[in-house]
Order: sequence, then structure tokens, then C-alpha cells
Amino acid sequence: MEFKAEITEIKTFVDNSVSLQPHTRIFKMKIPEDIKFEFKSGQFIMLAMEDFPLRGNPKMLKWSSYSVASSQLEKSYLEFSIRLLETPGFTNHLKEKAHIGSKINIKGPFGVFTVKPDAKRLMYVCTGTGVAPLLSHIRTLLFSGSTIPISLFFGFKNPDVFIFREELEELAKKYNNFKLEPTITDQGRGDWQGRNQIFHDFFPTYPFEGREETDVYICGNPKMVEDIKTMLPAIGFNHENIHIEPW
Repeated sequence: MEFKAEITEIKTFVDNSVSLQPHTRIFKMKIPEDIKFEFKSGQFIMLAMEDFPLRGNPKMLKWSSYSVASSQLEKSYLEFSIRLLETPGFTNHLKEKAHIGSKINIKGPFGVFTVKPDAKRLMYVCTGTGVAPLLSHIRTLLFSGSTIPISLFFGFKNPDVFIFREELEELAKKYNNFKLEPTITDQGRGDWQGRNQIFHDFFPTYPFEGREETDVYICGNPKMVEDIKTMLPAIGFNHENIHIEPW
């Protein structure tokens, strides 16, 4: 399916330890009322703007893929968390040109990074904006009344770029079956009282429950994805239950 959506909300995160340049933005885009758009949590969408054509062919749009962060239960809007880049490309164009009221071309959905219908226990591992498809999973499961155990191991640089922080912390308080495990990599942040380690530091000794029956979904930095995919079977997780989505 292909249609146009309007940006209705933008939230910007700035990494104050580096510069005042925007690091990540969360975009909400309104689905037109006459469009019946459906997707499965974990899928991605192709985005394009009319003023950003394909290089070498100005008559065609340049389409770029982004995972959806909103729940599949939500029918009125789509939400995306996008790491802003300085290098030329569509993401940089979004940073410079997209604003509330901008029209965005939507095409999709695509992908199969979806929850197994017979999952008994879910573990999510991500870094940065890799949280997007996993948050879509989590929102859909919790909001639909699922009671299976869900844990989210979320790694990011520092508290400035802890995207969806308020919502995730609230979900962890509200739902007994959802456990949030955030961790940062910056050292010496006095404004952070949580874990300050990469996943490799603590996964080998972490008291995971039900390893053999847990489905693991990993998304984010490609090296992290491959490293964790390799590590998990060595500490008791079933290889066939590990699902990956590198950036």
C-alpha cells in the first residue's frame, strides 16, 4: 500500500555530552481517515519526500526503510524513532527539511521480524533506535492483555538519548510481566543511577529465567547483534529461538 501521511508531532533528543546537534527524533505521522492501513509489529515501512528524488533519476523518489515503533493496534498514526545523521541521504534530509505539517510518502509494510504466535517468554535486546520494532512488539502485547513474561535490555550512550524513557519506565511499573533493563556506555554520568555496562559485561552472569523456552529478538548495531546472537546459545538459549534485525 502507498499513501501520504502528515507529520503531527516531533520530539528531539540531543546528546549534550557531544554537541547541541539533534541526535534522535521521534516522528508521529497521521494516517488519513480514508486509509485502512495495517501492519504487524516488527515490520518496517518505506518513507520518501517529494523534494528528495533518487540520485541519477529526478523523476523517481528515494525510498528509505524505517521500523515502526507504534503498536499495530493503533490505527490513526505511525510512529518512528530515527537516528539523525550528518552524512548526505534521506535521513539527513528528514532532519533538515521535515517539520510538523510535512507530507511524507508511506509504502509498505515489509518484513517478518514479528512475534511468534506460540511464544512463551520474550526477551528483547537492542541499542539506540533499534528499540523501535521491539517497542512495537511490547506495546501490542501489553495493550492487548498478554501476560507472558517480557524483558527489554536496552543499551544507549547516555541518559540524554534514552528515547521513550518515560513510557518504558511507566510500562515497567504498570505491567508486572514487563521488565526494563536499561544500560549506558558513557562513564562517569552522575545523572545515571542504573547499569553502566555493555551486554557482554553482564549477560554471562545474569539470572535469566526459562532460557530454553525464551524467544529472543535482537535489533541495533550490527556488531552487537552478531555478538549477542553468538553469545546466547553459549549461555543456554536455543539457537532456533534467536531472531535478529540489524540496522
